[in-house]
Amino acid sequence: MRKKAIVILIVVLSVFVLAYTVNANVDDTVNSHNTIDRAFLLLNQQSFDQAREKAEIQDVLDKKFPEIKEILKQNHRDFNIDNESNMPVKYGEPYKVYKIKNAFINDNESIEKCIDSSSYFWEVPLFDGNEEITNALIIDKVKGKWKVVDIGLRFSPKVYSSFCNNEIISKNIASVHEIKEISQMVRVSDLVYYNGIFVKSGKNEYMLPYTSRPDLLKLENGKLYSVKQVATKVNDMIKQFEIKVYDH
Repeated sequence: MRKKAIVILIVVLSVFVLAYTVNANVDDTVNSHNTIDRAFLLLNQQSFDQAREKAEIQDVLDKKFPEIKEILKQNHRDFNIDNESNMPVKYGEPYKVYKIKNAFINDNESIEKCIDSSSYFWEVPLFDGNEEITNALIIDKVKGKWKVVDIGLRFSPKVYSSFCNNEIISKNIASVHEIKEISQMVRVSDLVYYNGIFVKSGKNEYMLPYTSRPDLLKLENGKLYSVKQVATKVNDMIKQFEIKVYDH
């Protein structure tokens, strides 16, 4: 009788553990989907379709793209375009990148405090005939007018394919279990050291860095780090190469 009771107890406990595990997995799945949805929503709130300056930027692209293609064709080696098949044939959807001040490097405290909501540029991926990113351009406001201010890759096409993809970014965030509630999520850059996705969760600030030289920063592209971790790595690199930093 005692053995039978023990067997029943073991079965009950096994069912309980199984149910708990299933519920935990379901909760993790639900939380993951919620995080993906929230991240995707925050990024889409900054979409080109919702931009007040959409018509002006679209006009710049329509007028300047033929000229840009010719520039790239004439100077293809300077832009690391190996052959004609890698020449851009169309441009993709522009995405907003907020500017951050170099002062952040010195205080190491907050990226959020260094983001000016009125200071940003639009980056536009350029695609070849195989739908692969082959180059990019930046449209910024100069003396009150939106203009093409730069042509060229800030990092590799493979990195760009992740940086400009809201779905990939959202899934990367959702894979990190400590991120539960996201209140802010934007692309940021100082065009020198800090390029990536800024994430605010509760009182904590994080960043998914994107750089052409992750080996120098010793940071993995697209991986989530605390702001302090990123700042420390950047400062280490600056000290190593004795780089002078000026606020802009």
